[in-house]
Amino acid sequence: MFFLWPDVFWLLMLLPLLPVAYVWLLRRRSKAALRFSSLSLVRGAARHSWRRHLPPALFLLALVGLIFAAAVRWLACRCRGCAPR
Repeated sequence: MFFLWPDVFWLLMLLPLLPVAYVWLLRRRSKAALRFSSLSLVRGAARHSWRRHLPPALFLLALVGLIFAAAVRWLACRCRGCAPR
């Protein structure tokens, strides 16, 4: 496989920083103290689900796909201006 812009792969080294920043934001948010009028409200709001983390995970996966798409040399183009070199 040939890559048109292999320098774009340096961006892949920045991607592990995104989950670290996400975890940091989650921990920072949990330190804030709130006052509730009822303990049942707290129990209902404290449910943690894996679906809560799905959008950031899909965003990270989409960024990986975009970086690979930016680096790959497209060979299927047959127009006059995109002739292979």
